[in-house]
Amino acid sequence: MKIANKQLLNRIVAFVTTIIATIAFIQTPITVYSQETLISNSSIKLALGLGSAQMTPRDAQGFVFSAGWQANYGAKNKLRINPNLSYGKFESAYNFLPKKNSTITSTSIDFTVHYDALRYRSFSLVTSLGNFITKYRVIVQSDSIDSTTLSIGLKPSIGIRFVPKNSSIALEYKPITLYFGTQNVFYVTSTINLDIKIAKCK
Repeated sequence: MKIANKQLLNRIVAFVTTIIATIAFIQTPITVYSQETLISNSSIKLALGLGSAQMTPRDAQGFVFSAGWQANYGAKNKLRINPNLSYGKFESAYNFLPKKNSTITSTSIDFTVHYDALRYRSFSLVTSLGNFITKYRVIVQSDSIDSTTLSIGLKPSIGIRFVPKNSSIALEYKPITLYFGTQNVFYVTSTINLDIKIAKCK
């Protein structure tokens, strides 16, 4: 149990460190594009965070990562469409059965629509709704359990988006994204998202 708590603490420290490093990167003025280069309405979207997967008798904790492409629509780019690939790994050690460690992995293809419901200057309240197809694998050591499930579901989320003025990047914090899937699949994530605009030449 102490080892599991130490591992979770290390993940939290790494997550917080990532947040601080990302904010510091955004605040650093960097000239990326020349005067003959335009910024397109497309971007690369990356996400990193922590998650919790439902399991009996105790939830498993871990990390999630995703990478994909995003297209912006509308005069103010309030609407964004984002297909991506994501991966999550969650682990649990039962306190009453120390040797019965378990692992859940999730490999998904996601398609999400984001919309800025409210916007004030560089900040906006982002609401998102997407669907996903995931390969959900559960491994329970010592019981020789190794099962794989294909699940389809929906994932609503809400977050805060920050776009620095005259910048080619944007930062989002999504405190909660809920994954509701078939085959009793359910997990929750909290992520930091980074959008990097793709340049196009004149």
